Amino acid sequence: MQAMRDERKGLRQHLKEKLGVPEEELNRIAPTLDAPYFGSGMPVNVDYEHDPTTTNLYVCNLPPDCKLEDIFETFGSFGPLASAKILFPKPEEERYRATLSGFVAFMSRLDAERSMYSMHGDVYRGCELRVSWARPVTMPPLPFYVPPPLRELAMPDPPSGLPFNAKPQTEELRVFLKKYHDLPKLNSTLDTNDVEMCRDYKKMIENSTVRVVVPTERPLLQLIHRVVEFLVRSGPLFEAILMAKERQNPMYR
Repeated sequence: MQAMRDERKGLRQHLKEKLGVPEEELNRIAPTLDAPYFGSGMPVNVDYEHDPTTTNLYVCNLPPDCKLEDIFETFGSFGPLASAKILFPKPEEERYRATLSGFVAFMSRLDAERSMYSMHGDVYRGCELRVSWARPVTMPPLPFYVPPPLRELAMPDPPSGLPFNAKPQTEELRVFLKKYHDLPKLNSTLDTNDVEMCRDYKKMIENSTVRVVVPTERPLLQLIHRVVEFLVRSGPLFEAILMAKERQNPMYR
């Protein structure tokens, strides 16, 4: 970190003495790494290197043709992102910058640490990246970007025809279908007269796997949070009334 500060100090000195860049413009083009890109009004000794709450990274020396999709492919491969931004220079600043800089915030501190230790000093399209901690950002309820492999894991399983979309053991499902030809319809009452079928069905359900997938639709998330609030206040009676009332409502399935 100290080497990066010394390098930035040398750049500022060169811009000021050799190119005559004014102090105000200098703070915008090449701010000190004590308070990167937060304006000259920030305290001089602000340092987020030892702030365990931040997941935000400041990245400099990005290629001049870098796009947001490139950030997704590189930094996004370490985990879901809370936000990402490239600081494109204004036209009058073009002659001072040969590279770009930006911010990448992760949903997880661990992912941010792995990204920083892996990407700092890495040469990306001919540019040696410099990565440091930056000011914490507000965490969104959902990631700004999710890597494709994680996105696939977050997708719900195909409908299984069982309660809670349970996934039965392959062999148990095969035996049940061979014996009874079909699964009981969802939301229907089991034929209690067929004791053996009820027993086999219950056993298959008990051995099934239920995968919980966090929904990505904001209205559904808001509905879930609201229902949980009322359940905590009103208890099982409210749950029973709600289940009976909204039985045909697809939002509650």
